[in-house]
Amino acid sequence: MQICLQILGGLEMRFKSVKHAEYEIIRAILHNPNNENFIVSIHKVREKGVPEGDKVADKRFTKAASNIISILRNLQGSRLSSLPEGHMDYGLTIKEMISENVRRNKK
Repeated sequence: MQICLQILGGLEMRFKSVKHAEYEIIRAILHNPNNENFIVSIHKVREKGVPEGDKVADKRFTKAASNIISILRNLQGSRLSSLPEGHMDYGLTIKEMISENVRRNKK
């Protein structure tokens, strides 16, 4: 189980609630630059829906991807209050959480 916890956000903490587990899954999707399966899946969606040279379809895809990121960030932010004490993001606001995740991914 520790391997899964490390993949989902680098934590070595047992999930304390369903919302805590959801938070970590969303965090892994949004903030794991090495998640090649997710990146490959998105690339395949782009390939199927954006014909080469079609700027309108490309703009739509980019906007849709941005919308999905916003939805996932909002879901993640709404779960901040459900994190257990001792969690690295415990007590953060959504803006602080995003800044921290960006900082952590630069390491």
